[in-house]
Amino acid sequence: MKEKNRTASLRKKGRARLSPVIKAGGHRLGTEDRVEIEDYTLGDCRELSAIVLEALRQRHKEMFIALESRLSMFLRAEVCLELEGLVAAKYRQVAGEIDDSFHLSLFRADSVTGAGFFGCSTNVALAAVNVLLGGGTGSPKEGKHLTKIEADLFDEVSCEILEGWRNAWQADLEFDPQVFQQEKSVKNVTQCDRLTAVLHAKLSFKIGEIEGSGCLVYPVHMIDSVVRRIEASLASGEKDGRSLAGQWSAVYGNVPVRPEVKIDAGRMTVREFLALKPGAIVPLRHQAMESACMSLAGTGFFCGTYGVDGGRLALSLTNKIKDL
Repeated sequence: MKEKNRTASLRKKGRARLSPVIKAGGHRLGTEDRVEIEDYTLGDCRELSAIVLEALRQRHKEMFIALESRLSMFLRAEVCLELEGLVAAKYRQVAGEIDDSFHLSLFRADSVTGAGFFGCSTNVALAAVNVLLGGGTGSPKEGKHLTKIEADLFDEVSCEILEGWRNAWQADLEFDPQVFQQEKSVKNVTQCDRLTAVLHAKLSFKIGEIEGSGCLVYPVHMIDSVVRRIEASLASGEKDGRSLAGQWSAVYGNVPVRPEVKIDAGRMTVREFLALKPGAIVPLRHQAMESACMSLAGTGFFCGTYGVDGGRLALSLTNKIKDL
């Protein structure tokens, strides 16, 4: 009798559990409870303005500078990571630009926002594996793709990169990106919807003497809250149709300042820098004159291109980094 009552009690308790099914009208199945439902389209590609994209580019640039140091310490070898560009586009456009010989590490930030991937030239991936196995950073063995064991070892490098990527957004987002698959070609990647809007960071990647390239591709909606926060911040700078600069006193407007214009001269080792002396020639990147930054008091406000105007050196402003 006691056993029968206990069974009936358990059945009654089981019926009381909330159903995970939500009907189209917003009511939970089997109850009259209304559940708040927020429409969200993962494939939605709302346009990112040039200012928002520039702000994201700066965040990525800082992230890869930090990653460069992180990987150098992890591999105990000289690592150079440099952001060459950041674009926002549909995945089908980006996929056509990825080198088919890249080794790809697919990852998810959570169970909702889809998948992204980090990719790099096979020779660079093999150089990293060689270092992890205790070898040097010389020329890796010839091979079109990584073996299963080499791919598993390279997972450690991918995890370090994803940890650095997570740290770049930790003030705004909480997620834990995890590598779930390795691929030998972008043609084999089926986890990304071709209509999804993605961010595509293009990199130059060097380990020791081995040079190659890399990419970081992930859906824009993975960092949607960051994008919204940047947009809100930009909007708040023009409240009631007035910019924050318009709120300055007329007295402050006459204070003389000395803005600085800098170019990104590229990377060199400490040994190379210490060897410099008057008369030495320092080669610059081809894009150096096109990536000048005008700053004031250490804060960058504009990007521009060097040129000549009226017989004088001049800077043509192309992008606004931050509101004055």
